[in-house]
Amino acid sequence: MVERDVEVQAFEILNLSRDFEASFVVNELNPMLWFNIVRDESEIKYATTQLALDYKDLQDAIGGESIEIAIANPEKERKIKQEVLDIFYDADLLRQRSRRLLGRACWLFSEGRSFVNLGPVNEIEADARSHQEWIDRSKPFLTQLASGSGDCFKLLQFSPAS
Repeated sequence: MVERDVEVQAFEILNLSRDFEASFVVNELNPMLWFNIVRDESEIKYATTQLALDYKDLQDAIGGESIEIAIANPEKERKIKQEVLDIFYDADLLRQRSRRLLGRACWLFSEGRSFVNLGPVNEIEADARSHQEWIDRSKPFLTQLASGSGDCFKLLQFSPAS
């Protein structure tokens, strides 16, 4: 079930820095903004790589048995629980960094050609203690910006937990 939650291959398109590097834009962007883009992309790549490894580690911990039989063994249950927690950690990192990258990209593109003159904004760039804290801080800023047919916050496809 945890393997179906994240399609890691879909995150390969989140490579804004590659597009910027191929143009004059790389020399025009605010350096702090540039490094934040590259850092988020690096953490996305790390998280997608780790998730693939986490999935394999989970399968190894289960050991080909049914999950009911595997968790009946206390040692296997402990290993399975740890692997699931690793998956949740890496999936959360992926979710946080990809939303920040998408929010930032939407903000930049909403500014048209003048985006190269922009510097980092705290609503997007500041590290948050939790994903929810980042969502709460960025939502007022991103809902005021539009790129395409919707506001930049809707692009993040965030639904509050019910």
